Amino acid sequence: MQHERHDNAHLRNENDKLRTENLRYRDALGNTSAHSSCPSCGGPTALGEMSYDEQQLRMENSWLRDEIDRIAAIAAKYVGKPVLNYPIVSPPVTPRSLELGNFGGELYGTGDPLRPTGGPTVDQTDKQMVVELAVASMEELTRMAQMGDLLWMEATLNQWASVFSGIVSRATTLEVLSTGVAGNYNKALQVMSAEFHMLSPVVPTRETYFVRYCKHHIDGTWAVVDVSLDNLRSSPVMRCRRRPSGCLIQEMPNGYSKVTWIEHVEVDDRGVHNLYRPLVSSGLAFGAKRWVFTLDRQCERLASAMATTLSPDIATSAVINSIEGKRSIMKLAERMVISFCGGVSASTAHTWTTLSGSGADDVRVMTRKSIDDPGRPPGIVLSAATSFWLPVPPKRVFDFLRDEQSRNEVF
Repeated sequence: MQHERHDNAHLRNENDKLRTENLRYRDALGNTSAHSSCPSCGGPTALGEMSYDEQQLRMENSWLRDEIDRIAAIAAKYVGKPVLNYPIVSPPVTPRSLELGNFGGELYGTGDPLRPTGGPTVDQTDKQMVVELAVASMEELTRMAQMGDLLWMEATLNQWASVFSGIVSRATTLEVLSTGVAGNYNKALQVMSAEFHMLSPVVPTRETYFVRYCKHHIDGTWAVVDVSLDNLRSSPVMRCRRRPSGCLIQEMPNGYSKVTWIEHVEVDDRGVHNLYRPLVSSGLAFGAKRWVFTLDRQCERLASAMATTLSPDIATSAVINSIEGKRSIMKLAERMVISFCGGVSASTAHTWTTLSGSGADDVRVMTRKSIDDPGRPPGIVLSAATSFWLPVPPKRVFDFLRDEQSRNEVF
């Protein structure tokens, strides 16, 4: 608790510094304006006649004032008293729709991820610290992104928990602290919990409790940052803690987006099977590379789903002969992927049972109920999984299994 109070005091000091800097800019701007005059008539200069430095000073001063007002309003709303001596102008927080259960509906329809879905909430005395922690994490994420190599690709970010269903097995919005600016999610702030998985029952899931902060920077860059709030939640010690992690998305002149992704976590991986330790350690299981690869693939699928014409190879197919038919097949494929991911990965909601094998690797089985699952009758679903090593490249195995002729040789 003493360490938390120290961190809280440090964040308060940072806010005070921001306020002081704002006042300094205001004084400097006033002094500058007092001495700015037209050389012809002696009157005040117009905006277009100001120097570049003076215009930048006005813009930076305005941005600092807006940022302080908003943070002060959010903190005052949840703490019960103003943090800074500025008027409280933040609009009331209104929860909005959230539908994370149907991947297809989120990908092709319109969803809104800002509605609390139950679970523990943040104490009133801790909400100010959540706000300050989110702001500090945003600054740290921005600095970290500027230090590393950038990844270039065509990308557009859709609903997080739906697009990354191969990584995120469960996600819940516990509380909305701010819905952000009307019309978009700029400065949206929400407390969430999520479970990350890898597609194997011998790799434990990573459960986290964190705050998410979205921000549209003045240079046009969008940033989304997550940071754990484990110290605010009375629960057993969690094996995974997210340091400031997330992504920065910048629009490029050629129609592409420059995406910088950062995954910064502290995790206890002692439960990972030896067969998967190299993969987990490389970052390809939970690291930034996997998030970016998944984002790239999902953007390609989204572009295909939104296309108004059929590609030549599909148009000549006897199975798919319309845009609606193609989209129906893609939605079916999405449900199949989600069902497969849920039936092969570890989970805190379902337990895998190890069966005794015949000298080979263990076989694990799991049962789960199927209720309101599109395309599947209600009942009990039985899953079986095992892991083994093959001395051949992954692509060769993939091509072998997807070929209908060679597949018959195995199955």
